[in-house]
Amino acid sequence: MMADVNKKYVPYEENHKLLTLCFCVTVVPENQASAIVDLLEKFEAAAAFISHGKGTATSDFYEVMGIGEAKKQIIISVIKKEKWPLYKVALEERFSISEYAKGISFIIPIDSLVGVSVYKMLANIQQIDRPIKTKKTLIGGQNK
Repeated sequence: MMADVNKKYVPYEENHKLLTLCFCVTVVPENQASAIVDLLEKFEAAAAFISHGKGTATSDFYEVMGIGEAKKQIIISVIKKEKWPLYKVALEERFSISEYAKGISFIIPIDSLVGVSVYKMLANIQQIDRPIKTKKTLIGGQNK
């Protein structure tokens, strides 16, 4: 079979709603990362990577500030920008539980990605992604 040469290619962004994605970095005391990953899952984060870290402040500083441990866990994930405010509120609630559940979190916008498959994986929309349906106007043309 010969492919239809006259068939026009429509770029992905022209018939799908694109979501703004961000890297979300959350730093918490050691042994707190699994609770944060569970929270990220509720807000549809596609992936979460946990790394270990250690604070660089002096022991005097830790004592003065009331920080018990220099060992930290860093969670790097990809989250939809529209989910960030909700995740932030949930984190604030989590951080207010006790002095051992403190942390910091911030986002870094992602400007571009290579490939539709990578975008769909990071946006966590592999299964639910469908083209935007067009509506017919009274004149017979099509509008998005």
